[in-house]
Formats: sequence, C-alpha cells, structure tokens
Amino acid sequence: MNCSPFDLRDYFLKELPDSERRQVEAHVGNCQPCLEELDRLHLTEAALFALREEEIPRRIGFVSDQVFEPSAWRRWWAGLWGSTARLAFAAAAMLSVAILVSALRRWSRSPFGPALRK
Repeated sequence: MNCSPFDLRDYFLKELPDSERRQVEAHVGNCQPCLEELDRLHLTEAALFALREEEIPRRIGFVSDQVFEPSAWRRWWAGLWGSTARLAFAAAAMLSVAILVSALRRWSRSPFGPALRK
C-alpha cells in the first residue's frame, strides 16, 4: 500500500493499535487500491485455511533406492561383527586351525613323522 503511512499487512494481522487501526479503516473506505489489497489478503488467508494439514513425509522413496542397499558380502560382514556369538565362533575356529597347523608342522619335523610315511 503506497498511499497510506500504514502497512495493510499489520492491519490485516491485527498488529496495529486501536488509533492506527481506525485510521487505516477510514483510509481503506476511501481508497480503491488499498481495498483491493485488503481483499487479496483475505483471499490468501481463505486459501491457506482451506488447505488440509498433512504430515510432512520423513523420507521420499525412490526407485533407485536398491542401489544404496549394502551388498550380500557387506550384510554378511556386518552380521558377523554385529553378533558376539558369531564373532566368538569365528575366533575359536581360527584358533583351532592355527593349533592344528602348528601340530602338523611339528609332527612332520619330528623323527616319527617321516618314518611313518615310508
């Protein structure tokens, strides 16, 4: 509103004191452009209140989401490290293999290991 010292938005939102509000009402009654501006503000308010409130979606799904899913190897690896029981079993299996390999190497170096092979 260029012709009035008051902002019509302040009037519309009821943020003006009573004395200024009365002055704006008197001005709007005589000024066609200001009346049209006030009507547009009422129309905008009506349009906004006509919209129904919806919750904003947290995440939008895309067709390409499968690209971001971990591979089978990564899922297996994460499952291994995420489970204490699986991790303990893998550690025990590795220790058992290490003990077995060590025993076999010692046995092959002993005097009884090569003799039994002949």
